[in-house]
Amino acid sequence: MSFPVDILRPYYLTGLSNICDTTNKTFKQWIESEPQILDRYEGASSKFFFYVSDREKLLKSLAFDISRMSIASFESICSISTETELPRSTAWPLIRSYYAAFFSAHTIMRIFGYSVVQLEKSQSSILSKALQFHESPPSDKINDGLHLICVSNDEPIFSLQKLANGSHEDTWSVIAEVLKNISEKFLIDANPIAVQKKQNLYYQLDELINVIRTYPCNTRSNWLSRMRNEINYQHKHGVWYPHEKSKNFRDRVYNNLILWPKPPRLSINKKTHYLDKYSQACVYFISMSKELMLDLATRNPENNSFLKSNAIKVLKQAEKVKNQSKATE
Repeated sequence: MSFPVDILRPYYLTGLSNICDTTNKTFKQWIESEPQILDRYEGASSKFFFYVSDREKLLKSLAFDISRMSIASFESICSISTETELPRSTAWPLIRSYYAAFFSAHTIMRIFGYSVVQLEKSQSSILSKALQFHESPPSDKINDGLHLICVSNDEPIFSLQKLANGSHEDTWSVIAEVLKNISEKFLIDANPIAVQKKQNLYYQLDELINVIRTYPCNTRSNWLSRMRNEINYQHKHGVWYPHEKSKNFRDRVYNNLILWPKPPRLSINKKTHYLDKYSQACVYFISMSKELMLDLATRNPENNSFLKSNAIKVLKQAEKVKNQSKATE
């Protein structure tokens, strides 16, 4: 792995690398199966903090989510090939690469202790019930809908905060903030990594964030989602028949997409076509999640990471499919 995971490793969710297996429960199912106790409530930010009595069970639920998101990403990206598309077509490869990047963004944020989760009645009712047993029950309630979950490395708690814009838009907004905050930390935190390496990674991640904040998505960081919607639902950008504009970007798009098994990189300048930029950013998220996942697996002290028998197995199959597709082109 040439991607500088050693710079990002100190910010992984503590204890995650020690997990060897999962209970096949998602985080939402963990909420339903474990007693929930309100630790405190911050009214200014409308943020609830819940006590975690068994951290390993919580980590196992997040590990299961990481596995399934990784698998979805690799299965989405692996068989994209010029051989399976109409001549000059790029619509479905661009759509599939978006979803692979979307799943990868969920993988990345969970490795760092963050989750964007759609709470349903079965979870919100349990969490709401816990509020009434607090010595100072908050007046605000926990409703169904999208929430940001943050698991603390310093306290036995997780926080919960309502999100307002939708699963795709909020996912990109959160991942942008997570990467921005971590980048700012590793630049100043004391560690043995060379300053130049830290600066290089900072510039890469800053460029990535700038891409997903391309105008008019400066605030919400959802440019990839916006582009996917325009391609998928409005049939814009010349990616569908008669593909009148595809000669300007098709080769670059496919050249980018086949690089997902490689360490992530961006090569963007003022002349870069926006669909070239889009596909590079998608692949960066996929590649980054792969590198972080593999590094997380190697940190397991028993050499038996929860990723070994599922996500890594699928990754190897996906890489094999990619190599076979490349050989036939």
